[in-house]
Amino acid sequence: MKKTTILLALHIILFSSCIDKVLGHKYVATIDNTRIMLKKSYAKQGLFEHFPTSISNKSVLHIMFTIPDTTYSSDNYYTGFVYLVLKMGEDSLSIYPKSYIYKTQYKSRNFILDDSFKYYKYYDTLKLRNVDIAGAYPIPYFEDVDFGLGSKRCDLDRFGFPISVDLNNVPDDLEVFVIKAEHGYFWKKKFDLERPETLGIWKNGYSCGVAISRKRNMIVYWMKAW
Repeated sequence: MKKTTILLALHIILFSSCIDKVLGHKYVATIDNTRIMLKKSYAKQGLFEHFPTSISNKSVLHIMFTIPDTTYSSDNYYTGFVYLVLKMGEDSLSIYPKSYIYKTQYKSRNFILDDSFKYYKYYDTLKLRNVDIAGAYPIPYFEDVDFGLGSKRCDLDRFGFPISVDLNNVPDDLEVFVIKAEHGYFWKKKFDLERPETLGIWKNGYSCGVAISRKRNMIVYWMKAW
């Protein structure tokens, strides 16, 4: 009887593991679909190589993505990104990238790229929020990513028109590793969307990497082309 119970428990565990991998595959498929769609409009390849090829459904905290050429908004058409937030496993040290071109603790005065360029037309927050650090590479504006830590409302006022935005709380120990980044115009189509002069040479480009919070046991995989 005891042996039967143990075998039954093992079968349940194996079955649950298989179901978990099957459910997790939809996230892998989403990332792969974004890669395929981006390839149609963007000249640079290999921007998704650092993403996991197998994802546990139980580990997924949040996924956010924009696929170019599937929206009527010109702002989004020339911006492609994927953000995948996962709970880390027990062996967290193995997740840290072995090589990278830039590493920093996330803070408000890093060189950061907002996911929504349309706000720059009305309120150039880069002038107030970010500083172009010499030798630094662009990292995402992680307040746009939902870490499940709640959010705060920020009120902006420009030309007498009140603007309110909700900013997600970011882990205070978030460490950012930029694996690959390059400035330049790599879109296969031309456009005249205005972007702030404060971006300098980074008006267009791409950036990809991971950000890790050991305190919260979280890891973010990102890719952004703009």
